[in-house]
Amino acid sequence: MILALVFFFTFAIPIFFASWRLMLASLGVQTLVLALVTLQHSHDLRHAFAAFELGVVRGVFVPTYLAYVARSSRTASQLEVLPGNLLHWTLAFALVVGSATFAAEVSLADVPRAFDVAASASEVLIGLFILSTQRQPLGQAIGALSLENGVVFLETRGAHHLEVPVQVGIAVMFLILVLQLGWFLRRLGAEVRPPGAPATNGAGEVL
Repeated sequence: MILALVFFFTFAIPIFFASWRLMLASLGVQTLVLALVTLQHSHDLRHAFAAFELGVVRGVFVPTYLAYVARSSRTASQLEVLPGNLLHWTLAFALVVGSATFAAEVSLADVPRAFDVAASASEVLIGLFILSTQRQPLGQAIGALSLENGVVFLETRGAHHLEVPVQVGIAVMFLILVLQLGWFLRRLGAEVRPPGAPATNGAGEVL
């Protein structure tokens, strides 16, 4: 239950700050926490590889790589992941409430499981919401990674881990996705925001 709350608020609090650096760092911290928890319960190679993939690949490499690409493509330092207006914040809050209601229905009396489902569903839905509202390539990348982290959290909290070959295949596909995101950031960054253009939020509004 505590892990689910830490996981969710690590993601939710940085949304209030217009900083893509903070958002990428929070996504990395989420998976680092999951890696530490997985490592504590490591009993075989499956758990050990899962901890490695969560900590090294998702927790360190991905945010560091995307931050490097964003800096090299001259991305504005300020980026509102969700536009700062009452409509978008109300919709985001409604998604969290809906996720909690869904979790309570499917988990019944299993309170810890309900918290896990609520945290996972909230991040998946908010990740989709970010994807639907963002016009900036980096904002869309953050939305996609948020969705991925929500799925990974519920998978990690399950009783069984996938076999190592399957985990390796998933890790390779995830790395390909991240490298593609980096390529899109480099390719589209200059088109979306030429050098000297004013900083904008995710909806394209000048800050």
